[in-house]
Amino acid sequence: MKKNVVIVSNMYPSLNDPAYGSFVKEQSEELEKNNVSIKRIVSYDRAEGDKKRALLKYLSLWSKTILSAFNPRNKIYHFHYVFPTAAVAPILKFVFRKKIVFTYHGSDLLKGGNKKDKLMSKLLKSADEIILVSDYLQKEFIKRFPQFSPHSHSIHCGVNNKMFFPQDKEETLKKLQLPQDKFNILFLGRVINDKGIDVFEQVMDNLKDVEDFHFIVVGDGKEKEKLQEKYEHLYNVSFHSSIPKNEVPLWFNAADVFVFPTKREAFGLVALESIACGTPVITHNVGGVPEIIKDGQSGFLVNLGDNDDFSRKILELYESPALKNSFSINGYNNSKEHTIEKQINKILNVYNTL
Repeated sequence: MKKNVVIVSNMYPSLNDPAYGSFVKEQSEELEKNNVSIKRIVSYDRAEGDKKRALLKYLSLWSKTILSAFNPRNKIYHFHYVFPTAAVAPILKFVFRKKIVFTYHGSDLLKGGNKKDKLMSKLLKSADEIILVSDYLQKEFIKRFPQFSPHSHSIHCGVNNKMFFPQDKEETLKKLQLPQDKFNILFLGRVINDKGIDVFEQVMDNLKDVEDFHFIVVGDGKEKEKLQEKYEHLYNVSFHSSIPKNEVPLWFNAADVFVFPTKREAFGLVALESIACGTPVITHNVGGVPEIIKDGQSGFLVNLGDNDDFSRKILELYESPALKNSFSINGYNNSKEHTIEKQINKILNVYNTL
């Protein structure tokens, strides 16, 4: 029997912001391929730093969600990000008798506090099942909300290995018009300090005089303009805007190393996507990242605060092609343990309990 699931998310990609919540879009599309009827109630607006706009965003999301509950075919509601996205979940559960699934992606759990935890406990009473995107996040959840642990599931974000796989490096460099005679060092993501762009800036300062290095920044964010002004005179630094998900594999395949200096991360899907393309990752040893990147096997894990170690690890990979090649092979093989098909099967198992 076909499942009818309503996906409710405060993030979803658009033409103007193709990276925003792309994992929600990808997951819902994969569920549709597995005999699940999906209705999407989503917001495309980041509304960052604008309280009035954020309020309007959530009022729209909540009202559409409640209206959809009058349709008897909408039986399961799957909320991506819990607070405040799922504020209407108790109404759906106790008034409309719907089945409720929460997925915590990280910030909605990790940015806590006593007041928020009390609100969260009330919301959690309406959840039938709770998904955490990493083992690390599940442990944090159980520590703070032990009474709900029997209904919690650690289900890693999955990589689409039909999209993310090793490609011919020379061809990808040509397509992206990147130098073919350089060691290409990539930063890809939000250009903000929380994602470690300040660490990458330090890396560029440390290594800018190495003639064989070319630094690439792909993404947008509030720190980008300042960086562009600082490095516009350097021939070996290039900046590129945010890109849609289907173009990300090209950049990973073109890069010699992906630097992912995020300072807080529930899982780190981009790191998984990088190693699925055979590109080694240098990242902080934080959150759920060590569940993907094995230190000294598929990349390097750097202690938080040791910014200069990123530069040392880049040089180590640059000076040892054999080490870089072994990281590529190990990473690609490790990525097969985290495919989106395995993720979807686990989510379907959760739906089947409802």
